[in-house]
Amino acid sequence: MPRTQVVEAYAGTFSFNVKRVCWYLDSQFCAPFHKLKQSLGSPGNARLLIWGLTYGVTAIAILFYFCLVATIVMRTLHCGVCEDADERDAKGAHVDDEDGDGKLSIKERLAAIVRVIAHWNPVILTIFILMLILPPVITTRIFQPCFDCYDFEAAALHEIGHFLGLGHPDNIPDNWLTPANGASQSWALPSPGNNSYHRLISGALLDGTRPNPSLFCNNPWAAVEAGVPPGASKDIDETKLNVRYPTRDAQMESRTQHNPRTCLFDDDLEALAVLYPDCNAKSALFESVCHNINLNIGIVRIAVYLLFPTIICLFMVITCSSVVHGFERREAARHRAKYEQEKELIEAKHRKQMAKSRLYSAFGKFGRCQMRAAGSTQSTTYPSVPAAVTAQSSSPSAQFMAIAEH
Repeated sequence: MPRTQVVEAYAGTFSFNVKRVCWYLDSQFCAPFHKLKQSLGSPGNARLLIWGLTYGVTAIAILFYFCLVATIVMRTLHCGVCEDADERDAKGAHVDDEDGDGKLSIKERLAAIVRVIAHWNPVILTIFILMLILPPVITTRIFQPCFDCYDFEAAALHEIGHFLGLGHPDNIPDNWLTPANGASQSWALPSPGNNSYHRLISGALLDGTRPNPSLFCNNPWAAVEAGVPPGASKDIDETKLNVRYPTRDAQMESRTQHNPRTCLFDDDLEALAVLYPDCNAKSALFESVCHNINLNIGIVRIAVYLLFPTIICLFMVITCSSVVHGFERREAARHRAKYEQEKELIEAKHRKQMAKSRLYSAFGKFGRCQMRAAGSTQSTTYPSVPAAVTAQSSSPSAQFMAIAEH
C-alpha cells in the first residue's frame, strides 16, 4: 500500500548553547592542534605533552628566580659562608658596608640588592620573566580553547546536515540506543541504519569520471549499498580517533571537539545526491569544493597574549635597568670620592717621606761639614765660627742650625 502521507521538514531553528559551552571561530588556527592529537594517539597524550612543557619551562624560571632571591637574602644577611670573591675589597672590608661601621643599615641592604641585580644581563632577566609568565598564558588562553571548546563553523555545518536528513556514519548503533517515544522493548525501536554508499556515484568518482545523473536520479535508492565502496581505501583514514569500523571521511562524523571538519566531503555530497537528486548533468555537484577563509583570530590572540606580557616585562626590565644605572652612577661617585681620599692620604704620606729624605740628606751634609771643619782647624782659624763649632751640643738639630747659619 503506497504511503499517502510523508513527514516533511520545511523549516528549522538552530540554537547554540553559549552559556555552558565555549566556541571558537578560527578553525584554521586550531587545525594543527587537532593534528597533534591524531599524531600522538589521543587528546589526553597531546594535553599531557603541552602541560608538561608548560610546567617544565615555568619550573626552570621559578628555579632561576629562587636562586636569585636566595643570593639576595644571603647577601643582605651578610652571610660569610657564602660570600663571593667580589664582596670584599683589597683591604678585606665588605663592599656593602659603605660607612665601615661593621653593620649593614637598611639603605646599605637595599644597595646590596641592587648590586646583586646589577651583575645580571637585562636580556637574561627578561627571558626568564617571559619563561615565567608566557607558558601558562599561552596554554590556558591559546592552546586550551582548541581542546575544551567547539568549532562553531564545523558545528553549524554538521547540524545543517542533520536538518537535511544525514546521520553519523561512524557511531552506529550507539546513535539509536535511546528508546523512541518511551518504548521499552527493542522491537518497538527503529532499526539502526547502515553506513552506506551509492554504487554508481562512488564508482564513477573512483574511476576519475563524472557521474551521469540520468542513470539514477529517478530512483537513487536503487544503487545504495551498505559499507564502503570497493577500492576506497584512499578515502579511509585509519588513524582517526576512536575508529570502530572503516568509514570514509565525512563532515557528518560524530561531532566532538577533537575532530572538527569545516568542509563537505564526497561521502556527504553522495548522501545529498541520494536524498535530493538533481537530474541536470551540468548543475549536479558530486565533488566537494571547500573554500576556507582565514579569519586570523588566532594570530590576534597570540599578539594579545604574547605582545602585551612582553611589553610589560620589557617595561619592568627597563625600569630595573634605570634603577641599576642610577645605582651605578652613585657607586661611581662613591668610589671616585674614596679614590680621591686615598689619593690625598698617599700624597701626604709621600710628602712626609720626602721631608724625611731631605732631613736625612741635611744631616749627611752636616756630618760632612763637621769633618771638613775638624780638618781645617789645624791650619786656619775662623773667627765667626768657633763658638758654634766648638760648642759640644748634645742636640744634632742645634749643630745643624749652627752650620746652617755658618
